[in-house]
Amino acid sequence: WYGWLTGSGARGLLSLVNPAAISVEAELPLADLAAGDARIVFSDSGRAVDASASAGVLRVSLGPEQMALLALGALARTAPSLGTDLDLVIAHRSTPLPVQLARTGPVTLRGTVPAPGSPALRLSLQAVSEQGAYRRCRWESEKMVHEIAALSVEQNQRRVCPALTPARPPWSGCSWVSCELAMKGFDSAKPLELSVFLRNPPNGVRWEATAHAVGYG
Repeated sequence: WYGWLTGSGARGLLSLVNPAAISVEAELPLADLAAGDARIVFSDSGRAVDASASAGVLRVSLGPEQMALLALGALARTAPSLGTDLDLVIAHRSTPLPVQLARTGPVTLRGTVPAPGSPALRLSLQAVSEQGAYRRCRWESEKMVHEIAALSVEQNQRRVCPALTPARPPWSGCSWVSCELAMKGFDSAKPLELSVFLRNPPNGVRWEATAHAVGYG
């Protein structure tokens, strides 16, 4: 997790972000924070953000990829509530799953992942350099992610191609794509087969996949 603090624990605003695909417990030392002087004033919707303040220490529980804005000190008692972002619903549960993915050709990868016992499956594909660092990739002609990458999930001759996020690569390049697939109609006792197609993949890049069983409510 990471964040930004404006002001101090006695009177300030703190924005926190959890970039991980699982929940985290953030703990921050704030010397001038008094017990009870912290309040959530804005967050992504879905999973509720938990925050508690003791003397000099703030603890915040964030869901997967969730952000929250907290008022501290005097602002915790006077700042208005700004509600939640209804366009982004955070999962209540996110559990890592083992996934295997191997290159089967110049532009293709194939693998398997266990079918989760949860309502949805989150899949992510990450570009990694030969040194193990995340690698931003740029394509000159393709303007949309579906022109660059395609992912399919198959089981019992049923094949689904979920939409990928982000839909449009940012100007600075893109190091990952992800998707979420509802598990209705899939057999939870059988593995899912993954197929990935990449158009003109950059040299010196390997692709790593992660999978999470997610649930809401």
